[in-house]
Amino acid sequence: MWLRTAGFLAALAGILSLIMIVPAIALGVSDRWEVWAGALFYWVFFTQGTGLRAVRHGEFADRKRDRQVRSARGRFVAAITVPGLLLAHWISIAALAGSADVPGAMGFLAVAGVVLAFTGLVVNYTATRTLGRFFDRLTVKEGHELITHGIYGVVRHPIYTSYLCLFFSFPLVTGSLWGLVAMGLVCAIWFGNRIPTEEAMLEEAFGQAYQSYRESTKRLIPLIY
Repeated sequence: MWLRTAGFLAALAGILSLIMIVPAIALGVSDRWEVWAGALFYWVFFTQGTGLRAVRHGEFADRKRDRQVRSARGRFVAAITVPGLLLAHWISIAALAGSADVPGAMGFLAVAGVVLAFTGLVVNYTATRTLGRFFDRLTVKEGHELITHGIYGVVRHPIYTSYLCLFFSFPLVTGSLWGLVAMGLVCAIWFGNRIPTEEAMLEEAFGQAYQSYRESTKRLIPLIY
């Protein structure tokens, strides 16, 4: 367990360095609070969610079982999403160097970004604890249960909602309008494929129970969508 945890933390540190720290150093803005606040939020977000889930309930399902990975379209979407996320973060950091739209000063956008990041942390914490061991890759496990209580009685995909809050918070904090556009395109492509895939999988597994649940809830945003 400890080796797996250490491996996860090392991988997370490497990813955060690649998407935030390295470009910040290259652009000469590694002294900006926006960069380190973003890295800290991401670190806490993924360690308290994905990291603690693995510690408490064991390893995630084999990646090959993920419904999105098993489809050619899903693999293509994943292949363009990873570099897309890198680009969106780099564009956001470039704003701090004065090469994009708005300086990353503590203003309205920055405050909105921090609030959104905290919202993402709370939603992610609540959703992952509600799912428990069913927080996993896109697969139906043995003894799988359809979770419809708690935060899942409000929206069907609160974990994805929390990802959107986190990802959109960073370009807001750095004041990058182009970063927001890039992040929006990447998230639209990624979740536009993953959510329908997941819902089809759950309808196949739970039938009418999932259809009724889907009709009574929103996907991502309470009362709106």
